[in-house]
Amino acid sequence: PSESEPCKALASAPIVVHEALLRDVAGAGAVEFEGPCGAWLRVRRPEAAGASRQSAAGKRGAAARSLYAELFGARQEALREGRGAALTLGVGLLRWPAAGVEHPLVLVPASLELAADGSFLVRRFAGVGAALWPMPGVAGAGQIVPELETCGRDYGLLGRRREAPSPFDRDAWRPLLHRAAHLLGPDGVLVDGPHAAPVPSRPAPAPAPDRPTVHNCAVLFCRDSGADRA
Repeated sequence: PSESEPCKALASAPIVVHEALLRDVAGAGAVEFEGPCGAWLRVRRPEAAGASRQSAAGKRGAAARSLYAELFGARQEALREGRGAALTLGVGLLRWPAAGVEHPLVLVPASLELAADGSFLVRRFAGVGAALWPMPGVAGAGQIVPELETCGRDYGLLGRRREAPSPFDRDAWRPLLHRAAHLLGPDGVLVDGPHAAPVPSRPAPAPAPDRPTVHNCAVLFCRDSGADRA
């Protein structure tokens, strides 16, 4: 079967947290990239609100509390259902208004752990690799996806038994995303970083260009049982 088979259920999954927001609240100390014990991401338990809600610090604090609450809710739901808390991190955000697409090209399963200090740790699932999004509705996906799967395997990025690099390691993912931009269209482009998603310090997002644009960044999904959302 295709490496993208496990990801078909995520075809319409909404993005919960953009990397732009993670990096914005990281400035307030709420998020740490490359956390302890090999974690890809550490989200600290937020302090009680102190700054004015209208100030930049107050808005970052509110965003950090919302992020923590999202992860806490995902863990509580997993415990109620008797399963391990899990997330899906997306890599390579494809934004293409003409095709009605805003979705990451690669999906990376991850575990969600609550540390002793109250922080959430997002880390690699042992023995579970990254897979391509099957690109439903994208013209030429039937030819593009197999080419990208070959490219990803050649670089050691894709496959059920391969350990995927951190979704925040731009150097590691760049070759695959560069290839994707070339395959998606004659005007496809790779942007080395997140797009200007709304963040507390910059609430107005930039309009997406009307061409296939692949951003070398990560996005965060929270798994939601019984739905297409992850």
